[in-house]
Formats: sequence, C-alpha cells, structure tokens
Amino acid sequence: MAWTSGNDTASDSSQSRTFSVLVQDTKSEQPTEFTVDETVTVARFVSGSLEAKYGPCTVIVNKVRTKPGDRRLMKDLAAEKWVVVEKKRGDILPDGKATVLKVFPDHIQAALKAAVTDPDAIDEIYVHVGQETTVKDRYKGLKRLSVMLTAEEALAMTSRYVSPHHNVAKLCLPGDAPHRLAVMRLPCSSTGKPVGFTLRFSRWVKDVAQPLYKYIDEGKSILLVGKPCSGKSTVLKDLARYCSQQHTTAVIDYMGELCGCDPVPYKFVANVKRFLVADRAAQPAAVLEAIAHHGPQWLIVDELMSQEDVEAAVDAATRGVSVIATVHADSLRTVVNNKKSVELVGGRQPVILAYQERMERNASRKACNERLGSPAFDVVVELHSLSYWYAIEDVPSAVDRIHLGEDYDAHMKPI
Repeated sequence: MAWTSGNDTASDSSQSRTFSVLVQDTKSEQPTEFTVDETVTVARFVSGSLEAKYGPCTVIVNKVRTKPGDRRLMKDLAAEKWVVVEKKRGDILPDGKATVLKVFPDHIQAALKAAVTDPDAIDEIYVHVGQETTVKDRYKGLKRLSVMLTAEEALAMTSRYVSPHHNVAKLCLPGDAPHRLAVMRLPCSSTGKPVGFTLRFSRWVKDVAQPLYKYIDEGKSILLVGKPCSGKSTVLKDLARYCSQQHTTAVIDYMGELCGCDPVPYKFVANVKRFLVADRAAQPAAVLEAIAHHGPQWLIVDELMSQEDVEAAVDAATRGVSVIATVHADSLRTVVNNKKSVELVGGRQPVILAYQERMERNASRKACNERLGSPAFDVVVELHSLSYWYAIEDVPSAVDRIHLGEDYDAHMKPI
C-alpha cells in the first residue's frame, strides 16, 4: 500500500523546514523517498519532482486524484498515503476521453494521441474543414496540429453523432461526465452544411465547490458568474451533489449537461429531481413545472441565456425556492450593465438626482441608474478559473455601488 511519513528535519526555526515523503509507484514494490520543502504546493511537487522521475503521471492521495493546479501545501498532506500511476505518451485518456476521441477520423485521433502529453489538461478540441486542428490546454494555451478535417468526414460525423436539426450532441458515457460536441454549419442554421466541430470536455471534481457549501447550509441563493470555460458547470455539478444530499433538489438539465443523458442520472447526483430539456426554449417552462408540481427546496439551472430564462429564475426565487444558477459574464459589473441579466440582481431604472441627493450619495453624475428591487440572489460568485474566485456577499450594496460607478467589495475564496 502506498504511504508517506512526515518528519521535521530542520532544527533552526529560521531555516527552511523539510519533510520526508514516501511515494509508492504502482509498478514498483519499493516506495521512493522525496525531501520536500514545507512551502512547496502539491501542483509544484507533482509537476517538478514526480514528473522528473516518472514523466507525465496521475497522482492519487488517499484514493483521490489530485487536480493539476492543486494549491494545497505539501506540509499539510505529508502524512497522507500517496500513489503515482504512470501514463505513457498516447495511453488511454482519463475520464472516457479516449472513447470520446473516436468521434474524430482515425488520422486526427492518431495525431491527438501523439501530441497530447497531459490529457487531464485538455479543455476542448476544435476541427474544421481545411484548417489545422486546435487543442486548448488549460495551462499551455492553444496548440495547432497539422491534420485537417475533410468535407466528407465532417458530413459523416454529423450524420453519425448529431441529431437532425440540432447543432449540439452530448457524448454521454457510463459513469462519466457528459462531453459536448457542437457542430459549426455554413450557413449558420440547423440545415446548413457542416464544416467544423468543437469538442468540449466536461468534468466533475468532488468538493471543488467546498468554499460555497456554507451558503447552501444558510439557504442562500447563489449566482455563478464567469466567462466560457471558467468552470461554472464544474462547480455547479458539485453544488448539485452537495445540495441533493440534504434537500429536495430539482435540476433543469439542458441536453444532459449536468446529470447525463440516460434515464438514470449520474451517481454523484443520484438524488436530484432531474428535468431533461432538449430545447433551450423549453427551459423556462421546465422551471415553472418543477416549482408548481414537484415542490423543490432548491432549484439548479445552468446558463441563463435568454430574457425568459432570467424571468423564470427570478420568479422561482420570489416563490420561496432557493436558486443556484450560472450566467455568462466576466464580473458582477457586467451582469449589472447587461439589460437582460440585470434583472437577476434587482433590475434598474433611470433617475435624476437632486443636488442634495448627489451630495448624500457622493454621486458624480446628475443622471444615473438605481436598483429597482431586491436581488433574486443572496450571493454572487465571480469565477475566474477553478483555482480562484471572488464572492460578493452583500449583493444589494455591491449593485448600488456599481450603479454609482464605484468599486464594490468582493472576498477571494481560496481553493
């Protein structure tokens, strides 16, 4: 069994303190001893010491695989059981990714397996007729491969994986997160000629949303704000898991994004009331259906896109249901400045301030906007990546300050 031991080897408090860590390789009978400085993070230890010895590898601590960007300190995990699983170049990709790659033609599959050295870091793959294949790595950015998709291959992929009159297919595998294959057509319509595909990998990371659990315990509605690929859906899955363990939870699941496409949801969200929506236009009706007939304490909705989506989420929050939802934006300020999403945080109305009011509010302009009502969400979380985010706990005050053109308070949540 893999194991570690931690002993302080420094006698002087002014000197660097180190720990002896024993790591078991699954292909070796004897553990290897590493001397680690107490200031080193798990990510640095893995990418430095372990990969220097074993090459690209998977590291498991007490049966839990570490994240590539794990910022925990080694000194806090020195006494845990460590095991390293070697991965050869081109081996099977984790979390069903090797199976998912079979959607591509053989020559593109071969190029991807040869070029990818850290499969865990892949966020998306983009192929297009007559263009180089693009791989988006979470840490290294974009990588171009010389292989290209042909028009015939694009047509074959569409007919095999994408339903007629749809532009998105969910690649749902047993026990795995649902990956998303989106087709690009020319012209841009459900009947256009397919010319390209974007394959986005989905993932579920247990306890990734742990800093936000306290808000669920307090019954506070949460709005997750972030750019595409910032980790909103990943965090939302873990919140759905945690929430469903304690409360009656309804999940509005567009195309199986959160719970999978099978009749039985994935095990990590096995207790939710899942409403599978095939058409995004039907999402607002599903929200009302869940509230009216299924009595959830919590409602979880991914990607509020349209005005109708926003109105349905606000309506749910005003009916006594706690809501967790996501919206595309880079900050709360962007949400407030958007005429659709601003309804989530109280709406807005234009006002003309009298001189006395301008002095009392310390406002620099005579004409400005002000909040129309109470925000539907108690907490707004700005996700910049899975490594860090900011929580705004006093949403009314923050929104008011944004309307006045001022900065607002946000607290960083460590991961």
